[in-house]
Amino acid sequence: MKTLFSRLITVIACFFIFSAAWFCLWSISLHLVERPDMAVLLFPFGLRLGLMLQCPRGYWPVLLGAEWLLIYWLTQAVGLTHFSLLMIGSLLTLLPVALISRYRHQRDWRTLLLQGAALTAAALLQSLPWLWHGKESWNALLLTLTGGLTLAPICLVFWHYLANNTWLPLGP
Repeated sequence: MKTLFSRLITVIACFFIFSAAWFCLWSISLHLVERPDMAVLLFPFGLRLGLMLQCPRGYWPVLLGAEWLLIYWLTQAVGLTHFSLLMIGSLLTLLPVALISRYRHQRDWRTLLLQGAALTAAALLQSLPWLWHGKESWNALLLTLTGGLTLAPICLVFWHYLANNTWLPLGP
């Protein structure tokens, strides 16, 4: 019972922390991109992809659920025009991340190369539903590549720093 309660607290905390970070990054992206639906593809995509490349699969539903709830909420609040394209692209990005997830625990240059390939494939798959929208497909591809290449390495560095350090209590 104690581990179930601990897991529940962890999942709830992850949900709220990821949601707050995602929304903050979306608002920053909104200042850099003209449209709210394209702002979802910049930094929030990179955050989700970077965390999914590092964290265990058990946390993926939390990340995806939080993102989907935020996209739905933004559709209601600011009128995202391409709700379905964002959701389909989000599902398509699961494929390269799932394929690469078993190599996550290795600590060599091949892991970094595989994560870069997964990031590129995920960016291509995220922009695939936008293919029939002309110039917007190129914008979607550039935004996902920019967001992924900006935030995924930061997530990698933080993850390895936090996982490799010995945590000491602050008290005596």
